[in-house]
Amino acid sequence: MPDDKEYLKAILDGFIEVAFRANRLREWTVFDVRLYNLDIRFTEFHNEVRTANDQGNNANMPKIADIWERCSTIEIIDLQTFISGVNYINKTTWQEPGNGAAAQPVGAALRTVDLSSLDQPLQKIDQELMNGRSTKRLLEYSVLFRKALNAQKSLRQQTISDEIKDLCELTIRLRASVQNR
Repeated sequence: MPDDKEYLKAILDGFIEVAFRANRLREWTVFDVRLYNLDIRFTEFHNEVRTANDQGNNANMPKIADIWERCSTIEIIDLQTFISGVNYINKTTWQEPGNGAAAQPVGAALRTVDLSSLDQPLQKIDQELMNGRSTKRLLEYSVLFRKALNAQKSLRQQTISDEIKDLCELTIRLRASVQNR
């Protein structure tokens, strides 16, 4: 049986990990809201591009550019600003490195946020709106962005589910540890 200091440290570490996991879950849910807002605005943009392409008409390009402007200067900036300020979902462990040794993840590998899959389609949409204004190419880039955004949404959804499961399992283990003392 571990001595009292080891036991107390293990319990305290367990509580710190629970707090870390709860904060990760909170940040993932805020990320969810940011993705939802981007998805709504982008859907409006994508639908306008598809309609213009189907009609073979560039008459709606000012409206398309306006929607994209709001999407890229509000929702995308809001998402990027949120990501740059996160404190938990960009870490894989609650432990801080000490004595030159890297901290090890506590449980299964924790996911972090990576929005790089959105970068290339974003740039291509921006370029096409500035230069070519071809609805056909704009639709191609819009489809690429939609796929990358859907992948982000799917990953986020799975991650939130995993975070809840892991947090529940951790609290059960912590409770058992206290009860078995």
